[in-house]
Amino acid sequence: MKRFRCVVKAAALCWLALAADARAQASSDAALFLLLPVGARAASLGTAMVAQRGNGDAMWWNPAGLAAVTGRETSLNHSQSLMGTGDALSLVSRTRVGAFGIGANLLQNDGGELTGEDTLSSGNLYRRSIALVGSYGVTLGGHLHVGAAWKYVQVRFDCSGECPPNPTVLFSTAAFDLGGQFTGRLWNVPVVVGVALRNVGTGLTPEEDGADPARLHVGASAQYKIPDRLTQDAVVSGTLDLVMGRADDRPLPRVGAELAWADGVFLRGGYIVEAMDSESGGASLGIGFRVRRRLQVDFSRNFSGLSADAGQPPVQLALRVTF
Repeated sequence: MKRFRCVVKAAALCWLALAADARAQASSDAALFLLLPVGARAASLGTAMVAQRGNGDAMWWNPAGLAAVTGRETSLNHSQSLMGTGDALSLVSRTRVGAFGIGANLLQNDGGELTGEDTLSSGNLYRRSIALVGSYGVTLGGHLHVGAAWKYVQVRFDCSGECPPNPTVLFSTAAFDLGGQFTGRLWNVPVVVGVALRNVGTGLTPEEDGADPARLHVGASAQYKIPDRLTQDAVVSGTLDLVMGRADDRPLPRVGAELAWADGVFLRGGYIVEAMDSESGGASLGIGFRVRRRLQVDFSRNFSGLSADAGQPPVQLALRVTF
């Protein structure tokens, strides 16, 4: 626990140093796609993921969670909302020196139709937001797990049909995530405490009066096996995150719960406390199925936020294969 407190203090010092410099940096909304949920399980748990571990979702939320990966897996996540169509692909592999992961996240928005001066030639404009990720997680001393992720981020306009000769790149830059987790037991209940510093990079804020995607997450999760006299092979778990941005005056909570039966059927629910104009705030529900312990399918849906208010509630679908 002492080591974990050191990790938390180090993350807090980094956060304070970055926050002190934030006012001097310019900002933009362009990189806010990094805050959209990646993974149907994460979305259905209200994105309370900082203390979650053991699969490739960790590379998008807290790379320290990769330390619990025991084999290899690949996953494909698809999302649809008012913000656009998102697709994320990840590959994670366990080695003797820890777990490594690579991934790519693409969000595409239809920017509209372009018409030439003669009104006969036209093209379709697309805005593409891209993040390429490399991550690593390792266990130190049995109970302490740490991880880091590096991201290449690009936001650009592309066009199909009759278009300008070259695409327009709004900006490209690098960012990083740092995370830590401590595992233990409380009253004989498995508990995980996590902290993560996400989307940190000076190039993510190129214009004035915009928003910053950097976030500090602190949270915990607990798991409880329901006694066999009540039901067979059922486990319930809960998770809580506190999330704070540089411009926030207080941390905002996110909560999630999951009921797993026979390690093959999963029912999930979550809630995000966010500003009223947030895309992802509010309640979410999800369900998952695991087939022969190798293939898992997850689905989630949000019930509030900008997309839901516009009549297009965000949905997420994920396929995961372990081998």
